[in-house]
Amino acid sequence: MARNGIQYSDVQQAIDALLARGDTPSVQRIRDVLGTGSFTTISDHFRLWRSEREQNRDVPPPKGVPEVVVTMASELWREAQEVANQTLLHYREDANRQVAEAQQLAEDAKQQAANAEQRESALAEHLRHMEQRMEALNRELAASQTSEHHWHQQAEASQEEVTQLKQVQQQLESQADAQRDAHSNALSEQQVAWEQRLAQEEQRHEAAEGRLMAMLDSAQQTRARKRRLSKNVCSSPSSALRH
Repeated sequence: MARNGIQYSDVQQAIDALLARGDTPSVQRIRDVLGTGSFTTISDHFRLWRSEREQNRDVPPPKGVPEVVVTMASELWREAQEVANQTLLHYREDANRQVAEAQQLAEDAKQQAANAEQRESALAEHLRHMEQRMEALNRELAASQTSEHHWHQQAEASQEEVTQLKQVQQQLESQADAQRDAHSNALSEQQVAWEQRLAQEEQRHEAAEGRLMAMLDSAQQTRARKRRLSKNVCSSPSSALRH
């Protein structure tokens, strides 16, 4: 049965369980141990745990641990952190640049749509004047039977021009709608691509930290074996005779 409200202590216990059986902690493995919980909540707690572990990195090592081992582990941790942070920063900047370009495209599309609306408004105003002109010509045609043929031709020409203007207006409306849809889709695709790349870089960052943590755990196990070996040598009969 799923539990609600995953706490930091739950994540810490899951990490301890993973470390105890030799597994490198990750958000997915922690969730597998807990059996529930949102990835966002677990990721926040896991990030806090890593931060606390980083702060505890400066705590003096136990007595008897060779200084070269401690120095090497600290240097490996620092280098891995720098490489991971630089890589993540590079992809963040690249993703931000792509989002900025997509936003600029959207702004350009918005401006083009505004220009199209202005042209559409101008055409509509011109169409209104043409309709007024056609009405005036029709009135003149009715008033002057002597020039009926001439005014009839003028009315037909005006009607044809009105029809053409309406067609142009419809084309501009269709083009404006298509441009708005195209740029809106482009912006959505760029946003999705940025989120995917950011998620991939966070996973790479977690993997790099996991490998480094495994190296540190291996170094600690090596130091423990050396201490046990040293104790066995000191407690052997030949050692007692020498003393």
